[in-house]
Amino acid sequence: MPQFPAPQPWQKSPLAQLAAVLLGAGPMYALAISGGLADFRMPTLQESLLNTLFIVVVFGGLILAALLLLNGELPGALQLKPARLSHDIGHGLVLGAELMVVQVGVMLLLRNSAIGQTPPATQSIGAALAADPWLLAFWIGPVVWLQAALIEELTRVFMLSRLWHVWPSSAGRLLAVLGSALLFGMGHMYEGAIGIVGTSVIGLMLGLHYEARGRVLPLIIAHGVYNSAALAYLVAMARSAPAGL
Repeated sequence: MPQFPAPQPWQKSPLAQLAAVLLGAGPMYALAISGGLADFRMPTLQESLLNTLFIVVVFGGLILAALLLLNGELPGALQLKPARLSHDIGHGLVLGAELMVVQVGVMLLLRNSAIGQTPPATQSIGAALAADPWLLAFWIGPVVWLQAALIEELTRVFMLSRLWHVWPSSAGRLLAVLGSALLFGMGHMYEGAIGIVGTSVIGLMLGLHYEARGRVLPLIIAHGVYNSAALAYLVAMARSAPAGL
C-alpha cells in the first residue's frame, strides 16, 4: 500500500499548527458563538437535516483538509495513545455517566441562583421534540451522534493536539484545555448562563480525558450518551408539564 508522505519541516512548525487551528477549528467555534448571540429558533426537521449535513461535510472537511495539507498528518494522528476498542467503548460509557452526574450537580448547585433557571431555548427544544416523533428521532440520531458527538469532538481533539505541539509543557497543555472548554461553553450561549457554565465544565472534563488517555472514540461515545440522555430528559419534562404552560 502507498504510504502517506512524512510531514515536511514547515508543517511541523508552530506557525503551521496555529494556522491549522484557525482554519480547521476557527470557523466552527465562530459560527457556534455568533449563533448563540442571536435569538434562538428551533429548526424544523428539514432545517435540522440541512444543518447536520452542512456541519458534517463543511466543518469535518475543514478539519481533515487542515490536518492533511497544513500539518501533513492523517486522522489517525489524533489518536495519541494506543488502546483496545473495548477499552475505548468502556471508557466512553463511564465518562458519559460522569458527565451526567456532574451536570446534575451543576444544576443542583445553581438552581436557587439567578443563572440556574431553565432558559427558554432549552424549553422550546424539549417542547418541539416532544410534539414531533420524527424530529425527536432525527435529533437523538444524526444531530446528537454526527453533528454534536462526532464533529464537536473531532474539533476539540484537533485543536488540542495542534496547540500541544506549540505549547507542550504541562502548563501549556492545561491552558489549552481550559481555553477549549471556554470556547465550547460560549458556543452554547443560547442555553443561557447555566448552559455556558455546565457546557464549559463538560468541555473541561472531555479535554482532560483526552489529555490523560489520548483517545478520540471515548469522547465521541461520552458526548453522544450525555446528549441523548439530556434530550430524553427535556422531552420527559415537556410531556409531563401541565397543558397550556
